[in-house]
Amino acid sequence: MMKKILIILSVIFVSAGAITAQDQNLYSEIENGESVNIPGIYAKMETSEGLMIFYLDYINTPLATMNFIRLVEQGFYKDLEFYRDIENYAIFSGDPKNNGSSDAGYNYPMEINNNLKHDRKGILSMDGVSKLSSGSRFFISRSADSVLDDKYTAFGFLTEGEKVLNKLKRRDSIISIEIVRTGSDALAFKTDTMEFTRISQIVMEKGLESFRLENPLVVDAIEKLGTGVKKSLTGIYYITTLEGNGIKPEPEDVVSVNYNAMMIDGTVFDSSYNRGTPFDFTVGTKSVISGWDESVMDMSIGESRTVIIPPGLAYGSVQAGPIPPDSWLMFEIEFLGIK
Repeated sequence: MMKKILIILSVIFVSAGAITAQDQNLYSEIENGESVNIPGIYAKMETSEGLMIFYLDYINTPLATMNFIRLVEQGFYKDLEFYRDIENYAIFSGDPKNNGSSDAGYNYPMEINNNLKHDRKGILSMDGVSKLSSGSRFFISRSADSVLDDKYTAFGFLTEGEKVLNKLKRRDSIISIEIVRTGSDALAFKTDTMEFTRISQIVMEKGLESFRLENPLVVDAIEKLGTGVKKSLTGIYYITTLEGNGIKPEPEDVVSVNYNAMMIDGTVFDSSYNRGTPFDFTVGTKSVISGWDESVMDMSIGESRTVIIPPGLAYGSVQAGPIPPDSWLMFEIEFLGIK
């Protein structure tokens, strides 16, 4: 017991307001719920295999922490399953459909946490893609993988319950989650809608500035689309220029479209309009680039849309005719109908 007390005191003296990834080893012998006595915000997650306790890094990832707390307090995670289990790598939860296809119905800007890395077991991270975090899906690491650091927001780490994490498997469930705040800073941390919106804007602007420096032509093209531009969870920017009738295609439907295909600077390299013949293809069968499949399957008959597709959903890092490697592409698409 004396050793445990000394460990707790060491953490308090090292950092009363924030606990970094380097301090995680100080938790190695804390048991029986004692970690929540250290200043910070914690999530006590009761599962069908037992209790796990996570420290939430509200200092470096306030947005992800705020979002998680809000969902917990709404009872969102109660009775959800761990829908995916990658052996010795990670286990996933937070999907109301329990299959990885849905979340809370929104996404928000990703926060790259330079203090918390995926360098050990028990890192708590939000799922997501293309610099956007899922509204509710999260995963817990079971091994180190630095590749994840720039792809997902790590916002917490396991302080107790490693044996429970080892036992968890697909179809196990979350019975309940309780948020525990210890210390004045933790108690003062706001999670209301106004604060969530404010922090979201700050994180978004920071991300946009970084994106602008790396991709100035893409940012210019997005801005030229005007107001009303949206971004899909996969990273496609788009704006609807003409509404359709609401009828969308199903996978393996044969659809007919007209289009202009452009480099990101607006140079047209292909056009069905110029050929005078609409383009027909079968959606959802990988017969076109994945960014096209995703975009057209989200459109309805009669709709016109301008889309800006990232390289990973276009031709990637290979040369494709006149298209250089790693190119962002822009398309004006008119959905004519389903055959």
